Amino acid sequence: MKITKVGRLIISLLRKNSSPHQIALGGSIGVFIGCTPLYGLHTVIALVIVLLIPRINKAAVLLGTAVSLPPFMPVVAWASLKTGSMVLPAKETNPLEEFITQLNLSSFNEMYIPLLIGGIIVGLLLAGLVYPSLYFPFKSLVLRRKSS
Repeated sequence: MKITKVGRLIISLLRKNSSPHQIALGGSIGVFIGCTPLYGLHTVIALVIVLLIPRINKAAVLLGTAVSLPPFMPVVAWASLKTGSMVLPAKETNPLEEFITQLNLSSFNEMYIPLLIGGIIVGLLLAGLVYPSLYFPFKSLVLRRKSS
């Protein structure tokens, strides 16, 4: 498998003076941020978090927010809305359908709360999956480098 220049750059940024825990924590925090429905603010929030928690890997936080990029955002938003709708009391109407068809702002407000609650739940679940999926490969990489 050939790693491109961009891939090598990303790996070097991730590993730069960071432990596997710092990389995994940064990635999982970034994914959590990316799952929130605060579209357009993910990078700003990530930068604030990086300033507040200086020991996490900055590149991993920013890369983690990529879960909110256009190819993934519809899936994350759909999962968040469905999850939030399951957790909160059911409404008689479908606020997403009503918002799209009538461009009704009150429907948007009804849709946003389930989207926010669902985004937090989906974000926590994905962050919980991302942490070990980053931690163990980077831990293995560190151990291989120490043994050679």
